[in-house]
Amino acid sequence: MQDFLAEYCLYLDPEIEDALRVAKNCATSHEDFLTPPKDIELIEKNWIDIHKPFNMIRAKIKLPSIPIPEDPQKPRSIVM
Repeated sequence: MQDFLAEYCLYLDPEIEDALRVAKNCATSHEDFLTPPKDIELIEKNWIDIHKPFNMIRAKIKLPSIPIPEDPQKPRSIVM
């Protein structure tokens, strides 16, 4: 996992890295949980663990909104 993160220049909190590692393992075994006998609680927990890092990343990323000009044809001045 660390090689993947470094290769794609992904620098994440250790907590998110751990959640990604857990999600990868959960995703790998999720299909096995769907075969009988099914343990619904285990399936639901596994599904939550799979999605957890994505929710964590979404919560951490703060992207600015993109202003949309009132008149798209009118050039905007740049203030520095």
